[in-house]
Amino acid sequence: MATSNLPTSYSRYTLQERPEAYITPTTFKYETLSLEELKSSMKDTDVLVQVDYISLDPAMRGWLRDQRSYIAPVAIGEVMRAGALGTVVAIGSQVDNAKIGDI
Repeated sequence: MATSNLPTSYSRYTLQERPEAYITPTTFKYETLSLEELKSSMKDTDVLVQVDYISLDPAMRGWLRDQRSYIAPVAIGEVMRAGALGTVVAIGSQVDNAKIGDI
């Protein structure tokens, strides 16, 4: 697997509970994890992207409800999804349509 210079950890927000009305400090769990674990779980066809910009959209509020709409809801314990723009920092050995540094 080819990689660029990477940080040693990464951060993520996981859904901890479904909000009944307003999102509160306990709705999400903020975690900082080892990047080594993430890299070791990559498959030969995976691409690892470092997020540079993230979009916070009104639709995200609907994804917190436990009801299907145009997209499945975010499950408890799952990383909160979002649209993002980022830079490729690692690629699996079978990836031929992306290279490190691609946006």
